Amino acid sequence: MENLVKRGKTKALFRREGGVLLMKFGDDLTALNGKKHDTLEGKGRINAEISYTLFKELEKAGIKTHLLEFVPPDSLLVKELEMVPLEVVCRRLAAGSFVKRYPFVEKGKRLDPPVVEFYLKSDELGDPLMSDDAVVALGILSREELDYVKETTRKICKVLEGFFEKRGIKLVDFKVEFGRNKEGNLLVADELTPDSMRLWDAESGESLDKDHYRKGAPLEKVRQVYEELHRRVCHAPV
Repeated sequence: MENLVKRGKTKALFRREGGVLLMKFGDDLTALNGKKHDTLEGKGRINAEISYTLFKELEKAGIKTHLLEFVPPDSLLVKELEMVPLEVVCRRLAAGSFVKRYPFVEKGKRLDPPVVEFYLKSDELGDPLMSDDAVVALGILSREELDYVKETTRKICKVLEGFFEKRGIKLVDFKVEFGRNKEGNLLVADELTPDSMRLWDAESGESLDKDHYRKGAPLEKVRQVYEELHRRVCHAPV
C-alpha cells in the first residue's frame, strides 16, 4: 500500500485524503514489548471487527473517538490525530502487574473506583509508570486534560463492563490511548482488542485475551480464544 505513515508491532497506518488514516490490523502476535513474536492467520480481521464494535459502543454512549468506518476485511478508517505519548490503563479487577506491585491485594478483587494509571509510551524505557503530577509537570497533558482523560477512561470502563457482562464476560482491565484533533480536542484512539485488555469468562474464569499467548499457550489455543471472543462480541445474540 502507498502512503505508509507508521508501522507498529501489530498495525500499520496509511494516509488517505482529508485528514483520514487507514488503520490496518495485522496477523502478528507480540508480547514482552515485541521480544516474543508469532503470526496468527485471521487475527487482523478479528481484531479489526472487535475494535470497530467496541468503538461504536463508546460512540453510542457519547464518548468521542477517532473511528470513522470499518473497511473489510481488517481495517478501520480513523481521524488523523496528534497522539499523546501515554498508555492509559484502567483496572476494574486486580490482576497482572497490579497484584505484583500490591501483593496484599487478592487477584480478582473489584477496584472501586476503577484505578486509572499512566505509562509513558517508550519501548526503550519499558513503558514506565508515571504519576499524575509527572504527566502534568512534563507537559504531556495539562491538569484539565488529565482530569478529562481520567473521567473519560472511567466512562469507557462503565460502557465496556456493561457490554461484556451481557455476554458472560468480566472486564478486568484495558488500555486506551488519546490523541488531539486539529482543534486541540482529545479523542479516544488506537484500538480496543484482546491484545489491549484482560477479559475473563464469567463462569469459568478462563482468560479470553492475549494472556494465553503471554503465558506460552499453543497458537491453536490462542486462536480458539480469539475466535470465541469475536463470536461473543460481534455475533452472539444479547
